[in-house]
Amino acid sequence: MGGNAAVDVARTALRLGAKDVEIVCLEQRHEMPALKEEIEATLEEGITIRNGWGPRRILGNRTVEAIELKSCTSVFDEDGRFNPTYDEAKLTKLKADRVIVCYRADAR
Repeated sequence: MGGNAAVDVARTALRLGAKDVEIVCLEQRHEMPALKEEIEATLEEGITIRNGWGPRRILGNRTVEAIELKSCTSVFDEDGRFNPTYDEAKLTKLKADRVIVCYRADAR
């Protein structure tokens, strides 16, 4: 999820020496729970935010090589509960050597 913890983790990874950092989050930009100023600061630091995507699987043989993502069509159900839905036909891959998972414990 694209909350304050996720942007903090991404910015910390950059400060610890990661060359390229991307945030992948289910929400569209206007739905992200992170504070607007945190999102703006993250973008200013050169971190890419990929909105509307969720993890499908991590790819690699003994080490991470990529992450496959699926399109998230909605994050919440009609009652406002966390219940993401996906378009399994719309996939993409990102090359990666590390994946850090950050989520809200109450969003499971």
